[in-house]
Amino acid sequence: MNIENLTTIESITNVLEGNQAVAYSVLGDKTERYQFIRKMF
Repeated sequence: MNIENLTTIESITNVLEGNQAVAYSVLGDKTERYQFIRKMF
């Protein structure tokens, strides 16, 4: 699973419990990171 696919509480819970692997990536710059965080919350 890609971190961008973590859009539900259930999918986040599965990753935190170790039930599903996730591929992390760093977004390009600070602006992109803040936009991603706003989109997720």
